[in-house]
Amino acid sequence: HQLDEAAQIIRLMWREQRATFHGRYYHIDGAICEPKPTPPPPLMIGGGGRKLTLRVTAKYADWWNFPGGALEHYRELLDTLRGHCEAVGRDYDSIVKTWGNECVAVAPSHAAAERMAQSSPFYDPSSALVGAPDEVAAQLRRFTDMGAQHFILRFADFPRTDGARLFMQEV
Repeated sequence: HQLDEAAQIIRLMWREQRATFHGRYYHIDGAICEPKPTPPPPLMIGGGGRKLTLRVTAKYADWWNFPGGALEHYRELLDTLRGHCEAVGRDYDSIVKTWGNECVAVAPSHAAAERMAQSSPFYDPSSALVGAPDEVAAQLRRFTDMGAQHFILRFADFPRTDGARLFMQEV
């Protein structure tokens, strides 16, 4: 419920001259937000809580991000979000879907990418994106095919930039 109220307050502050809100957790009286953002930035909610977070996302968010996890889990969360959108009368497609990954290891060969991934403290074999550029592109395509529109990625070779550069050039 706190997330629900926070999202309502953010919207009020961006819209009203003096915002007033009295909820169970938060209260504001005549609060001022100046200068108002023009246009208001998109409201992104992140997380995968099926009962609360995705319900609040369906009601208020412009963008939704899920940080990591396997493809099938992401698919299940999208289905839950779709159900919440239907319940509140929201167009599911109006929400921009994003996905984050803590370990992207892209290298000229699969073997080199695997070595890079295994050296990362963020490596999780169940969700890491590992391989040559065409392999990583194919892994990401599985998410875009489900509706993911943006990615938030951590490259396994950071602070080096070889992986990120190869990703930009070939993936």
